[in-house]
Amino acid sequence: MSKAANTHVAVHTSASIEEINDNLHVSLYAAALNAWMLDSGATHHIMPHISDFISYSKIKSVVCLGDKSTVDQAGIGSVKSPKGYIITLSNVLHIPSVNTRFIAISVLEDKGAEVIFASGKAKILISGKMITSGVRDQKLYWLSAAPISNLNHAECKFTSIHIWHQHMGHMSHSALRVHGPKALKGLDIDESTVAPKVCHRCELGKSTCQPFPGSAKKTSRILEIVHSDLAGPMQSKLIQGSEYTTTFIDDYLCHAVVYYL
Repeated sequence: MSKAANTHVAVHTSASIEEINDNLHVSLYAAALNAWMLDSGATHHIMPHISDFISYSKIKSVVCLGDKSTVDQAGIGSVKSPKGYIITLSNVLHIPSVNTRFIAISVLEDKGAEVIFASGKAKILISGKMITSGVRDQKLYWLSAAPISNLNHAECKFTSIHIWHQHMGHMSHSALRVHGPKALKGLDIDESTVAPKVCHRCELGKSTCQPFPGSAKKTSRILEIVHSDLAGPMQSKLIQGSEYTTTFIDDYLCHAVVYYL
């Protein structure tokens, strides 16, 4: 039995991308031996080192390369990128005689990924969002290790609209739904949650007082009418210990005095 590894023959595979860690920012390309080549002609992911595998089954087979030559396959299994930090792939062929790690573009696309090659860079996207990128070295593209988000986008966590409402300065829910995902990458709204009808903080911060009734009465001398108001207790005391403020405004002069109590 033989497999076409570097041809355009369609071969069924269940390779999947399971995990991306957002915390590490290390360039795979800087370490050439650990780089993963993005191969648009391969029908399977290929790894030469058994130490790369996190699960492994021995399988003796022959793999046909693009130049019609054949190489021996020693096994198949799941692989994490070096040191286990970017992605996990399953049904990866173990071929000790090759010297490079190959990632098959067709397998990524079968799993819902979109791969774009442009301006010396390779980008892997899920639902229009870039999850990792690679760089070009001469005629070949290599996967770097700077993941942006979870490649298995279907399993990424969404946040309730009320939490986004609080994070985004208490923006209205309708504006968040229309503009949020387009304005901010990663602003994914969980529509399964029900937002409260009234935001308590919005109710306090955006409420306004009704206007006082107007008056045509005019004063003709000082202290004929004095307007006064008392506010407090305040959340924080003043340096001298005051918790209240009171104001007195003379209607005739419009002169104001403030006292701290």
